[in-house]
Amino acid sequence: MFSSTTYTADKTQIKAVRQPQRRIARIELENGVNFTVTQSSLPLQIGREKDCDITIPSGHVSRHHCLLFMENGVLRLKDTSSNGTLVGSQNIKGDTVTINQRTAVIVAGDAKLVITPLDEVEAAKSRRKIVERREEERRAAERRQEDIIVPFEQRKQSRRDGERRSL
Repeated sequence: MFSSTTYTADKTQIKAVRQPQRRIARIELENGVNFTVTQSSLPLQIGREKDCDITIPSGHVSRHHCLLFMENGVLRLKDTSSNGTLVGSQNIKGDTVTINQRTAVIVAGDAKLVITPLDEVEAAKSRRKIVERREEERRAAERRQEDIIVPFEQRKQSRRDGERRSL
Protein backbone atom coordinates (compact mmCIF):
# COMPACT_ATOMS: atom_id res chain seq x y z
CA MET A 1 0.00 0.00 0.00
CA PHE A 2 1.29 3.47 -0.93
CA SER A 3 0.21 6.58 0.93
CA SER A 4 0.99 10.20 0.09
CA THR A 5 -0.25 13.72 0.68
CA THR A 6 -0.42 16.21 -2.18
CA TYR A 7 -0.78 19.96 -1.87
CA THR A 8 -2.11 21.99 -4.79
CA ALA A 9 -1.30 25.63 -5.58
CA ASP A 10 -4.22 26.91 -3.50
CA LYS A 11 -3.14 24.75 -0.53
CA THR A 12 -5.92 22.18 -1.02
CA GLN A 13 -4.68 18.96 0.56
CA ILE A 14 -5.40 15.53 -0.91
CA LYS A 15 -4.46 12.32 0.88
CA ALA A 16 -4.02 9.43 -1.53
CA VAL A 17 -3.85 5.74 -0.72
CA ARG A 18 -3.07 3.45 -3.66
CA GLN A 19 -4.43 -0.05 -3.50
CA PRO A 20 -5.60 -2.39 -6.24
CA GLN A 21 -9.32 -1.88 -5.67
CA ARG A 22 -12.45 -1.33 -7.66
CA ARG A 23 -12.61 2.26 -8.88
CA ILE A 24 -15.81 4.03 -7.88
CA ALA A 25 -15.68 7.63 -9.09
CA ARG A 26 -13.54 10.38 -10.51
CA ILE A 27 -13.32 13.71 -8.67
CA GLU A 28 -12.24 16.89 -10.45
CA LEU A 29 -11.30 19.91 -8.38
CA GLU A 30 -11.72 23.42 -9.78
CA ASN A 31 -7.94 23.95 -9.75
CA GLY A 32 -7.52 21.21 -12.36
CA VAL A 33 -6.58 18.33 -10.04
CA ASN A 34 -8.29 15.05 -10.96
CA PHE A 35 -8.14 11.76 -9.10
CA THR A 36 -9.93 8.45 -8.92
CA VAL A 37 -11.69 7.23 -5.80
CA THR A 38 -11.49 3.51 -5.02
CA GLN A 39 -13.82 1.51 -2.84
CA SER A 40 -11.13 1.18 -0.16
CA SER A 41 -10.72 4.99 0.09
CA LEU A 42 -14.39 5.49 0.97
CA PRO A 43 -15.81 7.06 3.04
CA LEU A 44 -14.12 10.25 1.85
CA GLN A 45 -14.34 13.21 4.22
CA ILE A 46 -14.29 16.73 2.72
CA GLY A 47 -13.72 19.80 4.89
CA ARG A 48 -11.15 22.29 6.19
CA GLU A 49 -9.78 20.12 9.04
CA LYS A 50 -6.37 18.49 8.51
CA ASP A 51 -7.77 14.99 9.11
CA CYS A 52 -10.12 15.28 6.09
CA ASP A 53 -9.28 13.35 2.92
CA ILE A 54 -9.81 16.50 0.86
CA THR A 55 -8.88 19.61 2.84
CA ILE A 56 -10.20 22.95 1.57
CA PRO A 57 -8.48 25.89 3.30
CA SER A 58 -11.38 28.31 3.69
CA GLY A 59 -13.14 29.79 6.68
CA HIS A 60 -16.52 29.26 4.98
CA VAL A 61 -16.02 25.50 4.73
CA SER A 62 -16.92 23.49 7.85
CA ARG A 63 -14.27 21.39 9.57
CA HIS A 64 -16.04 18.25 8.34
CA HIS A 65 -18.26 19.60 5.58
CA CYS A 66 -19.51 16.54 3.71
CA LEU A 67 -18.93 12.82 3.35
CA LEU A 68 -18.78 10.74 0.16
CA PHE A 69 -19.59 7.06 0.76
CA MET A 70 -21.07 3.88 -0.73
CA GLU A 71 -24.38 2.51 0.48
CA ASN A 72 -25.83 -0.67 -1.02
CA GLY A 73 -23.57 -0.28 -4.07
CA VAL A 74 -24.69 3.33 -4.69
CA LEU A 75 -22.45 6.39 -4.38
CA ARG A 76 -23.89 8.90 -1.91
CA LEU A 77 -22.94 12.31 -0.52
CA LYS A 78 -24.01 13.45 2.96
CA ASP A 79 -23.84 17.05 4.12
CA THR A 80 -22.39 17.21 7.65
CA SER A 81 -21.98 21.02 7.77
CA SER A 82 -23.96 23.80 9.33
CA ASN A 83 -23.93 25.82 6.07
CA GLY A 84 -25.23 23.22 3.63
CA THR A 85 -23.83 21.96 0.34
CA LEU A 86 -25.02 22.66 -3.20
CA VAL A 87 -25.23 19.36 -5.09
CA GLY A 88 -26.15 19.95 -8.73
CA SER A 89 -29.01 22.44 -8.41
CA GLN A 90 -30.18 21.13 -5.04
CA ASN A 91 -29.08 22.73 -1.75
CA ILE A 92 -28.85 20.02 0.90
CA LYS A 93 -28.47 20.70 4.62
CA GLY A 94 -27.89 17.61 6.72
CA ASP A 95 -29.37 15.41 3.97
CA THR A 96 -27.93 12.62 1.86
CA VAL A 97 -28.19 12.50 -1.95
CA THR A 98 -27.35 9.85 -4.51
CA ILE A 99 -24.61 10.62 -7.04
CA ASN A 100 -25.48 8.58 -10.13
CA GLN A 101 -24.24 10.90 -12.87
CA ARG A 102 -21.69 13.68 -13.35
CA THR A 103 -22.55 16.12 -10.56
CA ALA A 104 -21.11 19.48 -9.51
CA VAL A 105 -20.75 19.90 -5.75
CA ILE A 106 -20.19 23.40 -4.36
CA VAL A 107 -18.92 23.49 -0.79
CA ALA A 108 -19.90 26.69 1.07
CA GLY A 109 -19.75 28.69 -2.17
CA ASP A 110 -15.94 28.52 -2.09
CA ALA A 111 -14.88 25.26 -3.67
CA LYS A 112 -16.31 23.33 -6.59
CA LEU A 113 -15.82 19.60 -7.08
CA VAL A 114 -17.22 17.55 -9.92
CA ILE A 115 -17.96 13.94 -9.00
CA THR A 116 -18.45 11.45 -11.82
CA PRO A 117 -19.33 7.83 -10.99
CA LEU A 118 -17.10 5.57 -13.07
CA ASP A 119 -20.13 3.66 -14.30
CA GLU A 120 -21.11 6.93 -16.01
CA VAL A 121 -17.57 7.44 -17.33
CA GLU A 122 -17.45 3.90 -18.71
CA ALA A 123 -20.90 4.33 -20.27
CA ALA A 124 -19.77 7.56 -21.96
CA LYS A 125 -16.62 5.87 -23.29
CA SER A 126 -18.72 2.98 -24.57
CA ARG A 127 -21.15 5.38 -26.31
CA ARG A 128 -18.21 7.24 -27.84
CA LYS A 129 -16.71 3.97 -29.13
CA ILE A 130 -20.04 2.97 -30.65
CA VAL A 131 -20.34 6.36 -32.41
CA GLU A 132 -16.74 6.12 -33.66
CA ARG A 133 -17.32 2.55 -34.92
CA ARG A 134 -20.51 3.58 -36.76
CA GLU A 135 -18.70 6.53 -38.32
CA GLU A 136 -15.89 4.27 -39.51
CA GLU A 137 -18.41 1.78 -40.94
CA ARG A 138 -20.19 4.64 -42.76
CA ARG A 139 -16.89 5.85 -44.26
CA ALA A 140 -15.99 2.32 -45.36
CA ALA A 141 -19.42 1.91 -47.00
CA GLU A 142 -18.96 5.22 -48.83
CA ARG A 143 -15.53 4.09 -50.08
CA ARG A 144 -17.01 0.81 -51.33
CA GLN A 145 -19.82 2.69 -53.05
CA GLU A 146 -17.33 5.04 -54.72
CA ASP A 147 -15.46 2.01 -56.08
CA ILE A 148 -18.65 0.55 -57.54
CA ILE A 149 -20.12 3.69 -59.15
CA VAL A 150 -18.74 4.35 -62.60
CA PRO A 151 -19.71 7.64 -64.25
CA PHE A 152 -22.16 7.35 -67.14
CA GLU A 153 -19.69 8.64 -69.74
CA GLN A 154 -17.10 6.01 -68.76
CA ARG A 155 -19.69 3.23 -69.05
CA LYS A 156 -20.82 4.53 -72.46
CA GLN A 157 -17.22 4.69 -73.70
CA SER A 158 -16.40 1.21 -72.42
CA ARG A 159 -19.46 -0.18 -74.26
CA ARG A 160 -18.26 1.44 -77.50
CA ASP A 161 -14.80 0.01 -77.00
CA GLY A 162 -16.31 -3.42 -76.36
CA GLU A 163 -18.46 -3.24 -79.52
CA ARG A 164 -15.47 -2.34 -81.68
CA ARG A 165 -13.51 -5.29 -80.44
CA SER A 166 -16.23 -7.73 -81.29
CA LEU A 167 -16.38 -6.71 -84.94
